[in-house]
Amino acid sequence: MDQELRIDVDKNYNKMSDYNWINIESGEDRIGKARISLSGKRLIINSIYIFPEFERNGYAQRVIDFFKDDYEEIVADRVRDSARVFWKKMNFYEQRNGNYVWRK
Repeated sequence: MDQELRIDVDKNYNKMSDYNWINIESGEDRIGKARISLSGKRLIINSIYIFPEFERNGYAQRVIDFFKDDYEEIVADRVRDSARVFWKKMNFYEQRNGNYVWRK
């Protein structure tokens, strides 16, 4: 897990979608994907998926920390019940609409 994390735009998906799809990579491995939307200094995370064989290694936390460096506000869109603990751990607060928000 000491390898550098890379976030790269997936040009193939982005041709077919209104969202920005990104690949999450570490070393030689693609470890996950995320679907995001951008609006100025605001990032909306529509989904983030770390592949099962890479789960529980802190990669999702590293991705969120990476985003926190570049954005003033991050919205986790329509968070599943099973993911709420993660977003709270990342210092996001819950809104009434099911979204979780973090602001600098």
